[in-house]
Amino acid sequence: MQPIFTMQYGEYITANFLKEKLKPCSVFIPCSAQEKGIDLVIGRFNGKTTKIQTIQVKTSRTYFPKNPNSEMCGYFWFNTFKIPENADWIIFVGIIPCSKNGENTISIKWKSVYLCMSNKEAKLFMENVKTKKGKPDRMFGFCFDVKGNFFQYRGNQDSDLKLINNFKIENKLDLINDRLN
Repeated sequence: MQPIFTMQYGEYITANFLKEKLKPCSVFIPCSAQEKGIDLVIGRFNGKTTKIQTIQVKTSRTYFPKNPNSEMCGYFWFNTFKIPENADWIIFVGIIPCSKNGENTISIKWKSVYLCMSNKEAKLFMENVKTKKGKPDRMFGFCFDVKGNFFQYRGNQDSDLKLINNFKIENKLDLINDRLN
């Protein structure tokens, strides 16, 4: 029998990241593509029961600024979507190619950055993804600067850049960990 199970790269690196950061925990992957809204399940057995949290993963490649003097290092684009009721967390993954100038493409290393929202935060965020004229936008975008700050730059009608460091996954790991205990 030939193996037919595949997994998107963004889900794979997110599973590895969570397994490493939330020790001890197990990461489970739904085998059915019909399980809409859940890409990963993380769980921890406390001796009596297993507590779980469900994860939806959205991935974007990196788009680099056209202006080489820009303070922004990269941009990520996502389509708006309905937040699934069965996902406790939505994790946005940006995949960044990192290489030194002049290196050939075979030696490129990849770095990943993660933004994380609870289901409630993601619903509120999506409700507020609007054009500058106040109409619902079909896309939204994040960018990051050389200092490691993250900004929402598209889908934000209030200003050109909105600081969103509160959604960095590093700021959510303790809460996810608490929900697994």
